[in-house]
Amino acid sequence: MGNLGYSLCEIGKYEDALVLQRRSVELWRGLAGEDHADTLSAIASLAHTLAALKRDEEAMELRSKAFEGFRSIHGIHHPVTLLTKVNYTLSLCAMDRMDEAVQSSRSILRTATQMSGSDYAALYEGMENLSQSLANLGEMEVGDDLHQFVIRMRGF
Repeated sequence: MGNLGYSLCEIGKYEDALVLQRRSVELWRGLAGEDHADTLSAIASLAHTLAALKRDEEAMELRSKAFEGFRSIHGIHHPVTLLTKVNYTLSLCAMDRMDEAVQSSRSILRTATQMSGSDYAALYEGMENLSQSLANLGEMEVGDDLHQFVIRMRGF
């Protein structure tokens, strides 16, 4: 259900996506509990759709919840945890909270440097998106630092 909701978001059917994603969060909460990885994934997916709808405050709140949950389960040096932090930081950018976004981006870069590997394609894609958002918002230095890191990790 959550995957279908995510797919609907990707093709622009946001309201349909929200219905399925909210239901998915409810189901996972009932089945596995609030702090289960599948519940957190459903929450992150719902946040993605809210961000696409420019409902930035709601998206950031859910992304923060997902990040804290994944950090509790996996620790910070896990690609899912760090990707969730990347998405949270994108919400900070969308809300023009640049000081926090820059601080979070530097933390992401430090952590990613400690855990780098070639099997983190989704994380690197998220980091590249964040680097572009930061650069577009005038934070060239940290945006370029993230971009250069991704290039090195991808072997270019």
